[in-house]
Amino acid sequence: MTLDEMKVLLQARHEAKTLSRDDIPISQGLYVWSSASSGDVLYVGKASNRGGLRGRIWSQHLNPTYLESRETRFRTPADDFQRGCNVLRSGNVCVDKSVFRRSIGRKFRLAPGEGTVRYIREHLSVAWVIFVPDLVREIPRFERELIRELKPSLNVAGIQVSTSTRVTAG
Repeated sequence: MTLDEMKVLLQARHEAKTLSRDDIPISQGLYVWSSASSGDVLYVGKASNRGGLRGRIWSQHLNPTYLESRETRFRTPADDFQRGCNVLRSGNVCVDKSVFRRSIGRKFRLAPGEGTVRYIREHLSVAWVIFVPDLVREIPRFERELIRELKPSLNVAGIQVSTSTRVTAG
């Protein structure tokens, strides 16, 4: 698959407000979040774990309970607004755990959880490309190429940061 072929496949967008769990494949691949009204690409991500696209899109990005508490050593000034919303889990103040959702919360000053998921549902669409097992190892390369070419505004500094990476600068 070429990058141009992938971009054609990513034009098949699904509005987040009508998306259900069963609409999203379990397969591994790449996904792109876009403005539902303008079509502008906002975020490129990869789903190369066992849960595939459904695990990433449904279980993380569209799951309002996918939150994390920010310990002092990981707290950044960029988290201050979400922390100030006092969304609690197990007695701890939380922020969105998904890098994509946290970026939306920061940009639009949205409460974590329900606030960011509501925004996604009302304003965004998502498209994805499934990778056959023989090409799964190419997902990170295609992700980097798409980010470089499309310049999505919500990817951290134009580079995808995995959810296991802690961003310490706001």
